[in-house]
Amino acid sequence: MSNFLAHFIGRPILVLMAALTIGVIGFVSATKLQVAMMPSGMASANVSLFITANDMTPNEVEEQVYEPLEGELMTIPGVKNVWGSCYAGGCRVGIEMSPALDPRLAAAEVRDRLQRARTQWPAHVDRWFSWRETSDSIPLMFFAFALPDHSQRWFEMIDKEVKPKLEALDGVGQVSVWGMVDESVRILFDRDKLRALRLNISTILNRLRNDNLSVPVGELEDADTSYIVRADLRYHDLETIRGLPIGRGLRLREVAEVRPARSLRDSISRVNGKSTAMGLITQAAGSNTVDTAKNVRALLDEISERPELDGLKTIYMFDQGEFIEHSLKTLVRSALTGGALAFLVLLLFLRRLKMTLVITLSLPLSLLVALSVIYMTGDSLNILSMAGLTIALGMLVDNSIVVLENIYRIKQHGVSWYQACVRGVQEVGTAVFLATITTIAVFLPVIFAGDNPSMQTALLSFGLPLCMALAASLFVALVLLPSMTAFVHRNQEAVAVPTSTSHKLGSRFAALQTRLLEFGLRYRFATLLILVGLAVGGTLLTNATIKSGVGGDDSRRGQITIQFDFERGTTLKKANDRSERWEHWLDERRKKWNIKSVSARFDRLDGRLNIAFPTGTPHEHVRNIVTEIKRDLPQQPGVEFKVHSKVRSNDDGRAKESDRGFMVQLQGHDAEHLRQWANALGEALTKAKLASEVDLGNAGQQKEVRVHIARDRMQELGVDPGVLFGTMRSGLRGQQVSRIRHVDGRDMRLIAEYDDAATMELKDLKELQIWSQKTGFRRLGDLADFKFENGHERIFRRNGVLTVWVGGSRSEDVDHDRFAAGVATIMRSMPIPRGYRWTFGGSWRSQNEDASALLTAVMLGATLVLIVMGVLFESIVLPIAVFCTLPFAIVGGRSGLAILGVMEDNSMWFGLLILAGVIVNNGIVLLDHIVRLQKEGRQRGAAIFRGVQDRMRAILMTASTTIVGLTPMIFVDAGAQRGISYVAIASVVAAGLFFGTMLTPLVVPLAYTLLDDARIWLSRLVHGAQPTPTEVSEVTA
Repeated sequence: MSNFLAHFIGRPILVLMAALTIGVIGFVSATKLQVAMMPSGMASANVSLFITANDMTPNEVEEQVYEPLEGELMTIPGVKNVWGSCYAGGCRVGIEMSPALDPRLAAAEVRDRLQRARTQWPAHVDRWFSWRETSDSIPLMFFAFALPDHSQRWFEMIDKEVKPKLEALDGVGQVSVWGMVDESVRILFDRDKLRALRLNISTILNRLRNDNLSVPVGELEDADTSYIVRADLRYHDLETIRGLPIGRGLRLREVAEVRPARSLRDSISRVNGKSTAMGLITQAAGSNTVDTAKNVRALLDEISERPELDGLKTIYMFDQGEFIEHSLKTLVRSALTGGALAFLVLLLFLRRLKMTLVITLSLPLSLLVALSVIYMTGDSLNILSMAGLTIALGMLVDNSIVVLENIYRIKQHGVSWYQACVRGVQEVGTAVFLATITTIAVFLPVIFAGDNPSMQTALLSFGLPLCMALAASLFVALVLLPSMTAFVHRNQEAVAVPTSTSHKLGSRFAALQTRLLEFGLRYRFATLLILVGLAVGGTLLTNATIKSGVGGDDSRRGQITIQFDFERGTTLKKANDRSERWEHWLDERRKKWNIKSVSARFDRLDGRLNIAFPTGTPHEHVRNIVTEIKRDLPQQPGVEFKVHSKVRSNDDGRAKESDRGFMVQLQGHDAEHLRQWANALGEALTKAKLASEVDLGNAGQQKEVRVHIARDRMQELGVDPGVLFGTMRSGLRGQQVSRIRHVDGRDMRLIAEYDDAATMELKDLKELQIWSQKTGFRRLGDLADFKFENGHERIFRRNGVLTVWVGGSRSEDVDHDRFAAGVATIMRSMPIPRGYRWTFGGSWRSQNEDASALLTAVMLGATLVLIVMGVLFESIVLPIAVFCTLPFAIVGGRSGLAILGVMEDNSMWFGLLILAGVIVNNGIVLLDHIVRLQKEGRQRGAAIFRGVQDRMRAILMTASTTIVGLTPMIFVDAGAQRGISYVAIASVVAAGLFFGTMLTPLVVPLAYTLLDDARIWLSRLVHGAQPTPTEVSEVTA
């Protein structure tokens, strides 16, 4: 191969044209690349279902809706897990499919089973929708309209003008707005008048429904014109409703008050104390995220400037387009800074601007090749692909450095530049090729292995650009650089190049390494013990000091979240009063804490307060505020709140955890036993000081009033069940009976309820009058018994088994491993009946699974690298000797995390994967030269010392450029950083490469001599000769 590459050195025009062609193709591809947040194709076969079951308790939903559906779903081939969260009024169902199953086929199978299950559901359960998560399901934009007042015209403008214009934009999929105020018509029945007049409210409600109709009754022919005849009984104004006949010569106005009312549709939203309507925009498939987001902002800004909308202000909570731009700008800034630092390092070593510029050409050319591959494969320039390119940046000049350094070394012997270039490529071509192939090979198991298509897509988006850029740098180093070097110096005479100051500096370092190596080879076994002790000690020290965890540090994003749950039966007005109290408390501390904004969104069940800080807010400041909020936030009766570390099941059993969050799942068959088990576990975690906060999740109880109807008594009195339930429903919360189209075009709900429904108590419920066909009105208390019982707030099942979870936050001084061991100890001390089990859940479980998969990938990648080196070296000894630096590099990388205070998470495994492919390059270049010198006739010891002296400078240069190229990613401004953090990846690679490079000149020769002696000993043993030890420690330079 080296001889083949030498042919290109004398053909500079051919090489230059090839480089220009690559550059033009890359530039055109780069201009056409689509920018996105995540790679396309990250579709999941998992499907979620949301089923509405009004007026049903969690137990009823579980028994009558979820169980029939679960049985049907479990018959789908490829189903891994089925879970359901049943609550009052509905349930959410999740189906986890095999990753090998086509997502569209999975969705079709779920729809088929759903239709089968519907035949077993109660008749009124007929509303549901499904959701399949993809990379496109990330919202394009989340925003809020701050309203000057609660005037209806603002809501009408948003609903009828702003929303349609947004939906008409190219690239916008769907626009949803919450917190809108509806106008409705309330019919407030007087309970006493109905009873006195012996009127049945159900009969009146049926008339209200049936009279509000517009029905086509036929056609009418008149000459040449045909008319459709329609009977119109619709209500158009309040007077029509008030004058509705209800029997016995009575009108509705005589027993009820009919009046307009304004109420929120579903929830209340505020930002900085101002009422808002919260909006969510989804993106149309195939559209450009950044361009669409810009168009949305431009339209909203244009609308806000209209005179009739003066005072309506748009507040942007999340903008995916801005997020992408900011993330990519951060990565580009890191890449440019890293490239500039690498250039300065090269210039420092080479002291020749011309050659430094030539080497630096490998950066843009290699990146353009990678961008071309991204474009041709149909992928986008996203956060993952850009991260791969940024991390590769420092490695792209490594091959060029090795080749150029060897050319300069040969030129010092007085040969011509052309000969120096030819010999330089011939000597290191194989080693450079091997080093690059090993780095690429380490990614192959990650990119193409595994059974998770989404993970494969993500890893392919990260690894493919990196590998292609490295492959392009190989072309630059072995073809472009030697050819251009020979061409630039074509008229210079064959004289020796003077040694530069930096070369002398490299020689001094090589001399130091030589003395260390001389000691190591003289006392090999003692040195081996010292190195093993260093690795073991470093590992133990790192384990004791490094921070580990799952999830991300929420404080890094400059936001605090207070999540709260209201007690059952809380009205929207009470929920508003309680949220306002906390918002006011936070507003009083706005200046002290430097709060940017406080946003609130809540309904009758729960809500959240989001506290945002300016970009660049220090971590410690946010953490201190979290501590103060937990300590000082006013307590409110009936409201449970969690700050930051709130672990919620998200209705699917997956915890949303901060860096100290945890979730333990308990499974069994009896709900009461599970609840007691959860309580005991929570108390034990607190007592053992393993957890600073404990959240019992869905193990909580909900107090209920059970109305046990006497069926025989109901039949005896002739009470219709429909009348009974309808009367109770109207008496407690009212019901929508129809809709009214006002003459001015407004569409309003028609809601009927008793005038005292808001103040009804248990005694009033017992006195509720139920119409009997035989005796007229009867007290509800005459038909039923009332009991207070504990019911389920939420019932969670996974694969047919009841599940509760206990979550919270670990104590500050408890790391991941200590907490896991502590939970295991507590569980062993508890009596766990047969059929019950516990597991870690949430992000903890999923990230442990991901870590296991990545660890397997690292081991497979390392094995593949070992095989590739064995094939190309045609030796077993040499690859193993080169690989001996990897354990020390890993220890150094993890030590770097501990020193820099970076958390050890799953992204660290990506760093170790890259490190495994990079650290062996130095050993390959060194050992290849040593073997070459031995083939030229030098003794092994002399070849080792000479090889270290010849290659040390190149090794230092390649390591230095890679490390400084990663430095901007390590020390990126955490406050300005968004999205995925690459600090752990960059830290592991940089620190591991530093420690590994320092030990390579000692570890590789030491391992080589030991393994070579073992090979000689075995060879003599196999051939029957008496083995004698080889005294390699007595060699001289």
